[in-house]
Amino acid sequence: MTTLQYGANYIDPKHLAIWYLFPTNADLARAKNVGLEDRLRTDTKAALIRNGYPAQGFSRDTTKLESGAVAVHIGTSGWSYGHWEGVLYPEGLPPRRRLDYYLPHFRTAELNSSYYRWPDRAAFDRWRRRLPEDFLLSVKAPGLLTHVKRLYAPERWLTRIGQSVARLGTRRGVLLVQLPPGADVDHARLEYFLTRIPTGLEIAVEFRHPGWHQEKVFQLLEQYGAGYCVMSGAGLPCILRATTRFVYVRLHGPDRHHLYGGSYSDDDLRWWADRVREWDGMRRDVFVYFNNDGGGHAVRNAATLKHLLQV
Repeated sequence: MTTLQYGANYIDPKHLAIWYLFPTNADLARAKNVGLEDRLRTDTKAALIRNGYPAQGFSRDTTKLESGAVAVHIGTSGWSYGHWEGVLYPEGLPPRRRLDYYLPHFRTAELNSSYYRWPDRAAFDRWRRRLPEDFLLSVKAPGLLTHVKRLYAPERWLTRIGQSVARLGTRRGVLLVQLPPGADVDHARLEYFLTRIPTGLEIAVEFRHPGWHQEKVFQLLEQYGAGYCVMSGAGLPCILRATTRFVYVRLHGPDRHHLYGGSYSDDDLRWWADRVREWDGMRRDVFVYFNNDGGGHAVRNAATLKHLLQV
């Protein structure tokens, strides 16, 4: 495999820049000087299909590639926080009504509470009825599967998850599978898990242990049509890797010492807007969720990014 390197930036021309990292504007400028953007935008449709559109595992229509109809989805991780009173919803608003105030501003969300307690089927039915037709709800996999069992013997959980998420119908987003920092790389376990994913269930995997960030893992995700979760946050590597037809991004805050802390600056958000445009130019759907919920930063940052991208 041939890889071009300049500074901290990498690009594999054969795989549509599936590992490229531009931490500063200066790095981006250097990338432009060596023709990176031209390479990204002139890759053939055959390469896009080969690297971004797996032949199995998706129920959605991949003819979007032909029409150029891709979508950018921006929201927050969760929508019901007491400290968002006065930011997104008025003081004293009953928790059951918080979603009503979220919906006019965003057309996607990442359900975070499902990690702690998996909702019953009736809850998914209620969300299907309550959410607008153009809303996509991504769902975080339960901690019992990801942090306790660490993907071991996943069949029963995956069956339950698949049946539950299917009840969302067209409002179904992506299943986020987050592995804990203590779970070191295990290729065999990951591959077994990926082979058991129900047809039609799109997943993104967030790896918190540094051992997972390697080529063999990325290739496994590509092989089975699973997304790599791009991360931003204290102690987390920001690897801009696209392994399937969509890109899934979790922004945990810019604070370098405290995960979930801080508010992204306008310059930070303009940088991320440029990355989203690049993925959009590669015909990838993009999901971006802000998880720096303290002080309502996630709401403000998500709204700013939406404004920058005019979505």
